Amino acid sequence: MTVPYRFEFSEPTGHLVLVADGLGGHRAGEYASETVANTFLSLRPRLKGSYELVEFLRSANRTLYELGAGNSLLEGMGTTVAGVVCLSERLIWFNVGDSKVFRFHNSVLHQLSVDDFASETHIPSLAKPALSQSLGGTPNFHDIDPHTGIEQPSNGSKYLICSDGLTDVVPIPYIEQSMSHSNETAVGRLLDATLAQGAPDNVSIIVMSVETSAPQKHEHSSR
Repeated sequence: MTVPYRFEFSEPTGHLVLVADGLGGHRAGEYASETVANTFLSLRPRLKGSYELVEFLRSANRTLYELGAGNSLLEGMGTTVAGVVCLSERLIWFNVGDSKVFRFHNSVLHQLSVDDFASETHIPSLAKPALSQSLGGTPNFHDIDPHTGIEQPSNGSKYLICSDGLTDVVPIPYIEQSMSHSNETAVGRLLDATLAQGAPDNVSIIVMSVETSAPQKHEHSSR
């Protein structure tokens, strides 16, 4: 899909917005990302705070390894994940891997998520360091240490949730500039900029705005 679409949350709480980006070069990356998204959807009604969120991420990680152990075609599949949970009067951001969450406020773009890169690992064939953690992604089980944080959003704040398919090819200053436009225009500009660079990787882009007295609005695109 390359055409952005829009949706609104009429209620401000109890919602989850995420990007799950299957690992390139690994088996069944698309299935891994879909599995994680579905796991979160099934658990979302029980999500009350950061503790439950971390446990959900670890549960999704275990699920990928269990599926891989039972099917050789799925062994080693993995995905990164990043997103935002909307709770009463606060947001919780989270990530594992190099999918990202940014806050855009007062014309300034700030990355909230933490990139999980193995700084001591250098693989000449890779343009950037290898991941230090992901959901699944290795033959043998590895636990994860998810990154989370709490936001007290201001009226008019925006959040960008995206895969590395955007940030690897589009400069941060251009992303920041694009976020000053409407959600729909911002997603369109970012997607067009990615495609103009040849879109060497799959890209998912979500722009979420926070309006304290109105429904939360979202624009989303993936390719």
